[in-house]
Amino acid sequence: MAQPTTSKFSEFAIHVGNGATPTEVFTFICGLTSKGLSFTNNTSTTPVPDCNDEDLPAFEEVAITSQSISVSGSGIFTVEDQKEMLDWAFDGAVKNIRVYPGKSAVGDVNYFQGPAILSSLEITGERGNKVQASITINFTAKPTETLKTI
Repeated sequence: MAQPTTSKFSEFAIHVGNGATPTEVFTFICGLTSKGLSFTNNTSTTPVPDCNDEDLPAFEEVAITSQSISVSGSGIFTVEDQKEMLDWAFDGAVKNIRVYPGKSAVGDVNYFQGPAILSSLEITGERGNKVQASITINFTAKPTETLKTI
């Protein structure tokens, strides 16, 4: 059996764009100790009766009606990201993000990029521990896939 290629935690990264033109600069969100990337297919069902024997139970056909992609993370609420995260939460602005889902082979997805909103920011603290934060970011449109070339 061959050993599989795996990704390190740092290779799964979430970067937020600064909106600059002509060249937008993306910086990673520092302090996250847990990260997630979720793909959701919303579906609808239609019961389709049997044409030869209508007394048989109908079979439900399933169709995808919409898709969404969200990014989540939790960890330390760092001073380096505090202003950007709080401004984003208050402004409700759409920002471009890049999500690197881990190590990729040439020709595979290197990162997803697209417009997104900060859907939730929760900041918590407990005596004796560092201040924590959890975030949820939702793409507002289908992101583009950039393939690894080198």
